[in-house]
Amino acid sequence: MNNRSAFSSQNSGHDAAYAVDNSSGTWWEPAATDTQPTLTVELSPATRFDPVQLFTIDSARLMFTGGGFGSGRGRGTARGADPATGPAPPASAPAANVAQLPAPGVYQYKIEASMDGTAYKTVLDQTTNTTPRNTLFEEFPPTQCRFVRLTLTNWPRTTPLGIIEFTAFGKSSGTQPAEVATPPAR
Repeated sequence: MNNRSAFSSQNSGHDAAYAVDNSSGTWWEPAATDTQPTLTVELSPATRFDPVQLFTIDSARLMFTGGGFGSGRGRGTARGADPATGPAPPASAPAANVAQLPAPGVYQYKIEASMDGTAYKTVLDQTTNTTPRNTLFEEFPPTQCRFVRLTLTNWPRTTPLGIIEFTAFGKSSGTQPAEVATPPAR
């Protein structure tokens, strides 16, 4: 992950960088209290002195741990879960959220793109998805960008949320001069 890449939270040993390391043996696991985990990936440059490369992206792949693959956890339903309706909500979950939990294997999310890391445009909206899948490949209209942001809006609560890989596909579409300003404060 580059200098301006970011994430909303991560658990120790399951760092956000693992979601973009091209390995099926590692995964990003946001904190259990993170209600809308986000991962922002700066596609370029490797350092602040390199030319800024822009990309035109047109598809994305997401691979979730899904309670079994890659996570070392067994498949099946969590204790207190009803196999027909999905997991029992956490004890601390407000009653209003109980009906909003998706069925097992259903992930809801959106992917946004930006040229500057500030103003984002939604390129894929799967916030109402109802199809259960642990590996997703979605196409969308070609979009030029420098940043790609993934926001998870809902997921099954049978096990902790884990993202094995988040990949944006496309091609280089030019460069901008290198930035020489001081990097942003963390």
